[in-house]
Amino acid sequence: MLSEVAIAASSSASSTSPGGTMTPLLPHRILAFRMALGLAVSVLFLSPASPLSAQDEHLALLRGKLQAELERIVDGYEGVAGVHIIDLTSGDRFRVNDELLFPQASAIKIPILLELFRRAEEEPGLLRRRIDMTDEVRTGGSGVLLHLTDGGTSLSLEDYAIYMIVYSDNTGTNVLIDEMGMDEVNALSASLGAEHTLLQRKMIQPEESARGNENLSTPRDAALIME
Repeated sequence: MLSEVAIAASSSASSTSPGGTMTPLLPHRILAFRMALGLAVSVLFLSPASPLSAQDEHLALLRGKLQAELERIVDGYEGVAGVHIIDLTSGDRFRVNDELLFPQASAIKIPILLELFRRAEEEPGLLRRRIDMTDEVRTGGSGVLLHLTDGGTSLSLEDYAIYMIVYSDNTGTNVLIDEMGMDEVNALSASLGAEHTLLQRKMIQPEESARGNENLSTPRDAALIME
């Protein structure tokens, strides 16, 4: 395609008269031809990239709109909210108050689960270790294990983890906190870059909550842990 254009350009500097003789093209005609040729070549090179360029512009507009909408929602909220979103396809991040510390409810159960998996890689058979569920470990709040009252139930750490995540079970969570250790869970979070994520108490401890001793994290940390 380009070679054909180049040949046409080189052979068009003169024209054939009716008598068969070659006469030079006028300078303004040569200039006009070269301009037309340059435009044609520019279109040839730029056309394939135009859809991608337009798509990038559209995506930039959409990113701006999403960020603005998130800010609008957070600003209109009566309390304090924070957001950190990661687009796993593009890597784009959208943030509003993402460095603020927030008390954690069941979200703190995620790093507990990750620490269990990390330890299980180092300790074969750890997930099958069985722990008796006594009245001392049974706790209120969400979950179903608190309703098992025969006093002789024994579950594996893997089963406690399943109850913790699938049913948000607080008894299962507290058993795993005892087995994993708070310091170890916090060290795992820090190793993931989530240094502000802190497990500081077990589930359902009103006295600790009243003293302000809460499990903490930031939206940024939460996104890093899930990433």
